[in-house]
Amino acid sequence: MSPAPLPDFAGRRVGDLLEARATVTVVAPEPSERLRRLAEDKVIAGWWRAYRTSDLYGAHLAIAAASDPAVNAQVHK
Repeated sequence: MSPAPLPDFAGRRVGDLLEARATVTVVAPEPSERLRRLAEDKVIAGWWRAYRTSDLYGAHLAIAAASDPAVNAQVHK
């Protein structure tokens, strides 16, 4: 069994992507407070729900950071 992701792993990746001037969309049923604030400030797009395969249409990069390995595997496909 894989270890659980570090707290706010997604938030750290988002910070890295924003530094690289990427356009970022986060899909998460329970986002961190930091991610919520970034979405409220229109810095990122935030979809606060479960992942759907269609979320990746048009994406150039996807980073799976779910605590559920099955969700990460679904994103990988």
